[in-house]
This record gives sequence, structure tokens and C-alpha cells, in this order.
Amino acid sequence: MKIYFVFLFFIVSFKATSQVKSEPIFDSMTVFLKMERFDKARPFAEKWQEKLKATDGVSSPQYDSLLNNLWDIYRNVGNAKLSESVLTELIALRKLKFGAESPELIKPYKYLGSVFLGMQQFDKAESMFLKALEIQTKTLGGDDPEVANTMFSLGGLYKFKREYLKAENLYIKGLEIKTKRLGENHIDVVKATINYADFIAWQNVQKSETNFKKAEG
Repeated sequence: MKIYFVFLFFIVSFKATSQVKSEPIFDSMTVFLKMERFDKARPFAEKWQEKLKATDGVSSPQYDSLLNNLWDIYRNVGNAKLSESVLTELIALRKLKFGAESPELIKPYKYLGSVFLGMQQFDKAESMFLKALEIQTKTLGGDDPEVANTMFSLGGLYKFKREYLKAENLYIKGLEIKTKRLGENHIDVVKATINYADFIAWQNVQKSETNFKKAEG
């Protein structure tokens, strides 16, 4: 089972949203994206990228929007390295345009963290999630539900690194934030509670297996 999919609850994929003058390449890409036919959307997205580079330039809003779609296309066709490359470019362009601590960097950092996690590059994934969390805390405050979502993403990372104490602390803190801001009956709080309970159960299984192996030895 791919680790990546644990985080799909906290991660929202980008879709084509920019208002662009009707273009056959762009229109075809958009149609296939709406159908979630990412293999079909890919060649049109790559052609659209080439055209935008030649006309509008990489600093245009249209190019930014294209990169939002292109990384997700590559993820869905199973090419994590190309997803990484596109997100790295997107982050670099947004840093130049908005600054190194802009909220515009939060989602790309989180998406790149998820890509690294799927590639089991845990240190790189941790770095991306921490950068997203740092910006969120500065711009949204430490008790925003989006901050809690990132805490859960980090908690899941530490779970797979078997750093259970770090993971549990983040799950607890994230759940506290969500409960305080949204109320205990909110659907997001219910899902977060289930997520935390799943972590506890998974952790107990891992500990039991470890103790069993020690007893056998």
C-alpha cells in the first residue's frame, strides 16, 4: 500500500480554474482533467506549458495555474519525479513573486511533502511539511484548522518513521485545535478523531509485534 494515500484526506488536488481565452490545447486538457483522464490530459498539458513559456512567460498567472494541474497529472500517472520537478519550479516562481514566507507557498510545500512521502524520502517530506506549518502559524495563527491539518500530515509522517511520541503529540494538538474551532460534532473533527484512533490502534499492533519478536528471541 502506498504511503501517499494516507494523506489524501488532508490534501485537495488542483483543477483547471484559470480564465483563459479559448484555446484548443487548453480546452482539451481541461476536458480530460474533468473526466480524470490524466493520461489523456498529460500531452495537452505539456503542449500548453510549452506555449505559455513562449508567449505569456513563466511569471504569468496562467503558467502558475498550469503547474498546479501538471504536478497532479504526473502524480496520477505514477511519475513522482516529474511531480517533484513541477512543484519545485512552482515554489521557486512563487517565492520570486510573493516572497519566501507567503501563504501562496503553503499548498505547494504540502503537496511536495506528500510526493516525497510517497517516494519514502522522509527527511525531505518532513522539511516541506515543517515549512508549510511555519508559514501557516505565522499567517493564520497557531489555532487555525488548516494548521491542524498540517499537524496531522506531520503526525502521519512520524508514524511511518516510527517516531510515535512526535506523531501522537501532533495528532492530539491537531485534534484539540479542530475541536476548539469547529466543535466536537463537526465532520472534520469526527474524521480527525477516527484518524487519531486508527493511529493508536496501529501503534498498539506495532508494539505487540515488537514485543512478540523480542519474546521469541
